[in-house]
Amino acid sequence: MFKIDKNLQIVLIIYLFINFIIYQLKPSMLFTQNGEFKSFGTGPGKTIIPFWLVTLSLSLLAYLIINIRTGDFV
Repeated sequence: MFKIDKNLQIVLIIYLFINFIIYQLKPSMLFTQNGEFKSFGTGPGKTIIPFWLVTLSLSLLAYLIINIRTGDFV
């Protein structure tokens, strides 16, 4: 079907781990006091840094770091 290279497999595992850790910690900038996700936006009870943006950014950073360390740029 299609191949997933080793770097991408590692990043997928890191992505799942990041999601699990952040969801378990439930930081107040991403979650309400009830443990629900805050809405994206400005104003009371909303955040400009949503859960999906944090996890996506950290995962892209992990992918970049892994590719730089292995020298697999192309």
